[in-house]
Amino acid sequence: MLRLPNSLYYTRIATPLSLRESGYTNKFKFSLLTRERKTAYLRNIEQVQQLHALFDKAITLSLSVVDFKAVVA
Repeated sequence: MLRLPNSLYYTRIATPLSLRESGYTNKFKFSLLTRERKTAYLRNIEQVQQLHALFDKAITLSLSVVDFKAVVA
């Protein structure tokens, strides 16, 4: 979790190495849509869990980058 100069909090997570070798970006960054630390912390936990599940799914199903981004959206 990080806070940018505009005071919004973001989740930033590194992409697993096996996916990076398939053409994925090194990291993903998503806005938590809040300026309150407590709310951002709770949203960050949810986002990280969902992203790890999506990474596992992408590895298992060999999803392309385009398909992965469609699932994330």
